[in-house]
Amino acid sequence: MSKPQGSHPIPLIRLEQTQPLIYEVYSKLHIQEALKSNLSRLDMINITSWSSYTVGLFWLRKNQHFEIPEDYFIAGSMQRPEMLAYHKYIVDIWDEIKPRIDEVKRINDEHSELKFSPQYRKILEDVVLETGN
Repeated sequence: MSKPQGSHPIPLIRLEQTQPLIYEVYSKLHIQEALKSNLSRLDMINITSWSSYTVGLFWLRKNQHFEIPEDYFIAGSMQRPEMLAYHKYIVDIWDEIKPRIDEVKRINDEHSELKFSPQYRKILEDVVLETGN
């Protein structure tokens, strides 16, 4: 895709995009220790996924949908080629504008900026963006 297209993503897709950030903040800010929680990162992933599945099944039944729509359950961005293309686009744009952001920002808070690990950047190297009009 030359540019992201479409409407605002459905809540499930937004949750998929937010989950890694939640886990990172939980880990990096040592929230687990502060709350005296024994939840591991894997526990959080499982709880979030189970909650999503439960809500998804509830709404399928409530709306009397007996065929499961595509993208109805959490699969993860790595399982969705269109999301990898979307992320590649975002990373490319971010890298382009980051120097300007650094020039004008007033508060230097590492938790308020996008970050992409070298491992994820390596995965995105192989993603081909369609060239459209």
